[in-house]
Amino acid sequence: RVAEGHDAHVRTEILRRFHTPDSPAQSRRTVAELLDAAAERRHHRDEARCRERAAAEQRRAENAARDREQYLTTLAADPEGTWLRVVACIAAKKQREYDQAVELLRDLRGGGPRGRR
Repeated sequence: RVAEGHDAHVRTEILRRFHTPDSPAQSRRTVAELLDAAAERRHHRDEARCRERAAAEQRRAENAARDREQYLTTLAADPEGTWLRVVACIAAKKQREYDQAVELLRDLRGGGPRGRR
């Protein structure tokens, strides 16, 4: 029968004939088990993504802090040049330059985070 192309029927018949309680057919999972397994995999995947996002955010924060520290060190190394920049910004008499002057003065004063009022 296999040679005649009826192999699918032969396979089914053989499996039915030799079916025992220990056969793989008994170890099949239910729909609920499959859904639970999928939900668990999704949960683990979401947790991994969350950890990756947190690590990326931590790296960004560390880089920003390092850059800020480097910027403040540069300002501290040349206070006269920074004061000249402040005076030049004020002399321009434009809002954007005034804002830059205020930021520079804040940075010179305490080195606190930008935007702190």
